[in-house]
Amino acid sequence: MSGPSERPRDWLAIQLPARRVSARGLETRRRLVLAAADLFAERGVDGVGSQEILERAGQRNESAIHYHFGSRAGLIVAILEPREDVRGPIEAERERWLDDLASRAESPTLREAVETFVLPAMAYLASHDGRSLIRVAAQVMRTLPLELRVDPNVPSDRRVTELMGSLLPEALPESIRRERLGVARTLVIELLANRSREIEHGLVPHLDDAAFARETVAMTVGLLAAG
Repeated sequence: MSGPSERPRDWLAIQLPARRVSARGLETRRRLVLAAADLFAERGVDGVGSQEILERAGQRNESAIHYHFGSRAGLIVAILEPREDVRGPIEAERERWLDDLASRAESPTLREAVETFVLPAMAYLASHDGRSLIRVAAQVMRTLPLELRVDPNVPSDRRVTELMGSLLPEALPESIRRERLGVARTLVIELLANRSREIEHGLVPHLDDAAFARETVAMTVGLLAAG
């Protein structure tokens, strides 16, 4: 599996096995996803062995990861899927924000577009599972080629990225426009991941949640709108 120091990888091209799974199989899959997310968040995707994941998930079958996910890389993709318990509600909330902006008579501002990206994502910080997921997402984001950081496959992510891009200064060359969008998305996810790590380790963040959100939005707007 490619590590963070290796060449960019198209994680989203990885296809999970299409199998009919029993209720017991779904529970096994859920346990593996949660166990792997916890371990990857703490020690990195290259710092955890498959046997450790199986033991944490309470699985004796050594082929369980391959059966349910095709590979360790497939397991990482499964962690990042819009699951109903964590990412799904965040994506749905972002869709509602986007729909509200689209229904208004006046055009949205760049700040409003960035808020639509950042503020729903603050929900990752509210639960252990959310904090683990965003920490894994930050690791994966570092390995994505630019085109996948700028053109995500999740609909709400794609919509909000396109909206932010449409509000950048018109004089920007397309190459600079895409570079800024990729860096901005990476910045937000890294900031959320770092704050998640602080919370998980019992550290007291320097800023409260409201101030952190404001500063994240401000920094992202500044990066995108720089002259």
